[in-house]
Amino acid sequence: MLSISLRITKKKLAALGIAAVLLGTGAVFAANSTGAGAASPESAQAMSVTQATLKTDEERVNYLRQFGWEVSAEPIEVKEVLIPQEFDAVMEQYNAVQKQQGLDLLRCRGKTVRRYTYAVSNYPDKPDYVRADLFLYRDKVVGADICSTQLDGFLHGLEMPKQTQGES
Repeated sequence: MLSISLRITKKKLAALGIAAVLLGTGAVFAANSTGAGAASPESAQAMSVTQATLKTDEERVNYLRQFGWEVSAEPIEVKEVLIPQEFDAVMEQYNAVQKQQGLDLLRCRGKTVRRYTYAVSNYPDKPDYVRADLFLYRDKVVGADICSTQLDGFLHGLEMPKQTQGES
């Protein structure tokens, strides 16, 4: 048995976590920049609750359901993430998705937020590997996305893609 001991602070660990997420996000943007996350009038009503306080799993799941997403009752991962003080190109692209849906991570620069990740079960033609991420600061939504964890994945805002709106 091999044992390795490392000394790392929570801040460094959070920074590594956000770096990994952002690198993955950059790869997704490079592989698939379709603009599917653009806000529409249909989503304006749902977007008006972005400042809602979401303290429980039930509240977070209901928040995602208002956009049409069916997600797991409990998160598959909860992680502390440090929003960088300075945004690089990847983070700017990710924040552009947030701004399209009425959110802005610039207000959280240098702060640690909590990311709740839920499995999505109703993404069209993609029954597996789709996740909904909610980034909360003091229980308020500051960022959110729908993404695929596959190599040819995607990332967009919470709005349901147009081809599935109105379908059951």
